Amino acid sequence: IGTVAYLSPEHVERGEADARSDVYGAGICLFEMLTGAVPFAADNPLTVAYQHVNGDVPAPSTLAAHIPPAVDTVVLDATRRNPDNRYSDCREFASEVRQLRTTLPPPLPFSFPPPTPHAGQDTVVVANPEDLTGPSGGTLPVPRRRARRRWPWIIGLLLLLGAVAGAAIGGWYLSVGPGRTIAVPGLIGLDVPAATALAAESDLEAAVSGEQFSETVPAGLVIDTVPTPGSEVSPGSQIDLIVSLGPERFDVPELAGLSLEQAEAAIAEAQLALGDVRRSYDDEVPRGLVISSDPAAATALKADSPVSLVLSRGPRPVDIPDLVGENAADASSRLSSAGLNVVTTEEFSTVYSAGKVISTSPGAGEKVDVGGTITLVVSKGPPPVEVPYLIDLFREDAVALLESRGLVANIQEGPFTPLNRVIRQSPAAGTFIPQGSTVTITII
Repeated sequence: IGTVAYLSPEHVERGEADARSDVYGAGICLFEMLTGAVPFAADNPLTVAYQHVNGDVPAPSTLAAHIPPAVDTVVLDATRRNPDNRYSDCREFASEVRQLRTTLPPPLPFSFPPPTPHAGQDTVVVANPEDLTGPSGGTLPVPRRRARRRWPWIIGLLLLLGAVAGAAIGGWYLSVGPGRTIAVPGLIGLDVPAATALAAESDLEAAVSGEQFSETVPAGLVIDTVPTPGSEVSPGSQIDLIVSLGPERFDVPELAGLSLEQAEAAIAEAQLALGDVRRSYDDEVPRGLVISSDPAAATALKADSPVSLVLSRGPRPVDIPDLVGENAADASSRLSSAGLNVVTTEEFSTVYSAGKVISTSPGAGEKVDVGGTITLVVSKGPPPVEVPYLIDLFREDAVALLESRGLVANIQEGPFTPLNRVIRQSPAAGTFIPQGSTVTITII
């Protein structure tokens, strides 16, 4: 505790005091003895406290010009704001003051002006009583002496006694009486039981009144107090403890299987931010949905930390193989197994036999997404040929005509064929048969 006019900056600001704090207060006293006033004064004690913390004590000579520079130096060294720059304790300070006193001229005695008689009064000098005896031994009449007025001295004495009594009562009031105050101890960084115990040692009560997240103070430790450390409070006052919850973290939500829009909304709701988005082929996750996140789900992150996503492109596209000339059924099975839809069309072909693949669309070497469609063109064999009318043609002419149409002649004849002409044919004229088919002709 202390009077605000004499409190050191570290006592005001942090509630800390040591021998150097006493030096500061003694230096203020010396300043006041030399100048008749304290260096910092105001109607509001908080203003005075602010001046101690933020202002330097001025040199005494700025208020009393006759004060020597050496005296200024001692006062200023005792009242430095930084405790490390002061005398280490009052013994060192007192020694410096005594040394300084030996270098100064002798002090001037106090002098008071002689009393001035009031009008109508005369001052009488009291003679030796022996000189007041008459020749016959009787007492000479003594002129009446008017007593000097002493009431100002009496009043001064009473005021001095009153001041002493007031100081004593004030000291009792502030130290053990109702006016006693206690500096709130430093409780920040302690756990709640330790903070409560330390407050109790200072005749104070401590209770948790709130919690806050902190990146620097571990969970469960006191992060702040109300009032703050160093504040003056009455005995038995309650100190509200603000306890750290530790770093504030937010869990990455489960995002797999969501669309990009759904994932972005879930990330924002979790107090996080959308990071990079890339795409990858996946045989199981449908195109456009989230495959995974980085960091993974349930990872604890600071607020607004980025969460990157991998979106599915769907299964990797199928490379179309060269299927031309393969059996259409086999080709269709291979493509279906790769996840493609197969459509088959047929065309006549003189190159590929019936049932063989003539071509594909898309063609060999191209890529088709899984689920896409590929068309197989399958041969129906050669195009049909109309069987010509062969009856009554000479054998050679009939064979030549069939061969010109891509047909093969099958000749049947008896042992005797004097006419050498076609008498029958099969199939009949006008029938359409595949090119390369056989037509049977009978010769007579």
